[in-house]
Amino acid sequence: METRDALQRLLEALARHVPSLAADLRGPASSDDLDEVRRAAREVGLPEPSALLEALAVHDGQRGEASGIFYGLAWMPARDVANELRRFAELATDDEELSHARSAAPGARPLRWARRVPFAHDYGGNFIALDYVPAEGGSSGQVVNAGRDVEHVAVIAPSFGAFLHAYAEALDSGRFVVTEDGSLRHPDAAHWLDVLEGVQGEEPAAAPSPDWDSVESERDPALALARTAGPADSEAGRWIGRWAVEAYWRHVGGPDVRVAEMRLRELGDAERAFAVRLMLGLLGRLETSGQGAWLCSEGWPVLHRLTSETFVPLPLLERLVTLLADARAPDDRLGRTFENGLAVVHRAFLRHSGINDPSLRDAVDRLLSRTERVLGPAAAARHRTLRTFFD
Repeated sequence: METRDALQRLLEALARHVPSLAADLRGPASSDDLDEVRRAAREVGLPEPSALLEALAVHDGQRGEASGIFYGLAWMPARDVANELRRFAELATDDEELSHARSAAPGARPLRWARRVPFAHDYGGNFIALDYVPAEGGSSGQVVNAGRDVEHVAVIAPSFGAFLHAYAEALDSGRFVVTEDGSLRHPDAAHWLDVLEGVQGEEPAAAPSPDWDSVESERDPALALARTAGPADSEAGRWIGRWAVEAYWRHVGGPDVRVAEMRLRELGDAERAFAVRLMLGLLGRLETSGQGAWLCSEGWPVLHRLTSETFVPLPLLERLVTLLADARAPDDRLGRTFENGLAVVHRAFLRHSGINDPSLRDAVDRLLSRTERVLGPAAAARHRTLRTFFD
């Protein structure tokens, strides 16, 4: 009963404080979808996440037409949980070094993917998940942060039911901010996962950013393009150039440094909007030249963070949609490019409504058609909510 009672309390808190998000919840998950989660868990050797399944039997996550209910992270439908669960298992074995965070709170292991069952995400490769490989002092099924950007694994709650209960308490005590576009945010940061990086244990020391001049840009034409992403005297342009160097170091097996990503997210409103424009221009040039697929795949998650707090005007929004619809990433990166890119597109559209722009509508239809070919009919159907932003 712990999960059912905690979920009911959370639903009541959402209805009181952010009814628009409560209205975004889906109905109960089907038996087939719940069974798919059980099947995926068995395939990767994990126990059945019974508490999560109990909650999904009441609400199958969110429709995706509003902000995520967990400080901006969206509750995932059962089918998405099953798909990501399998992907987590693959990522945990693909690259052992990239699978490890720098540190972890007591009771947790510094792992980004292994033996996790994700249930909420930011559309940019980061998740809240159930942890089935706790360290000494932890509990199986505890709730932790997971995903590509995690440097410090925090223990958020000892169980899924306790997580729901604590989150409902946070809402009732006023520990939230509702932005102008209706998004739910933690009061201490634009992204909840940035808060979690420092709530447990000591903050890991940031490695120094690789020096731009220490990289021979002739090794990869993408770096030469990135060097001219923006004016040298522009803070946004300067940090995009540094971001490209850090991405290059990771690409060639160097240190996982993300200083520039943090600096881009800390830009003021005007500079952040300029950074969105510069990043789109850079990715478009990389696509046109057929160079730098590795840099394109790194760029979409950064764009997601930038657009989380930035209004994207319609001409730039059409450019964003068109860029993704025409993406030419290699086959082994195309699926991830579309997943990350669609997250950016959805985030940018959330600040718009009643759009009357035939050209943009055509671009969205073309993107949905390409999405069906790349990710399959089920994924395309989920993303058809983009059409609801038009008159």
